[in-house]
Order: sequence, then C-alpha cells, then structure tokens
Amino acid sequence: MKYRKKPVVIEAFRWTGGVDQTEDPEWIVEAIKDGRVAIISDSYNTPYMVIQTLEGRHIAQP
Repeated sequence: MKYRKKPVVIEAFRWTGGVDQTEDPEWIVEAIKDGRVAIISDSYNTPYMVIQTLEGRHIAQP
C-alpha cells in the first residue's frame, strides 16, 4: 500500500519573542485565547511558543 499526504497551506508570521512586538495577527491572538498556542517564558531562557496541531506539538523560537 502507498499513501500520499496532500500539501497544506499554513498561515505564518515573524515572531520576535519581545515585548516590543505590538502587531500580532488576529488568528494567533485567538489561538492563544483558545489554548492551541502557549507562550512559555521565564527570566532565564529565551521565550518560546508551543503550538498544538493535529499532528502533535510544535515549538517556535524567535
């Protein structure tokens, strides 16, 4: 048997991880509110984003 996964189109934006970033797309704001995306930050490490998808968790770093 052979299976083929079709390509998908995703929305993306450049995330700096800084508090100076003032213009986030509405879809990422909604995803954070819904719990599909979480921003993890502490005083020792660079912040990172955890993105929950149907295929599992993905990590985004600035």
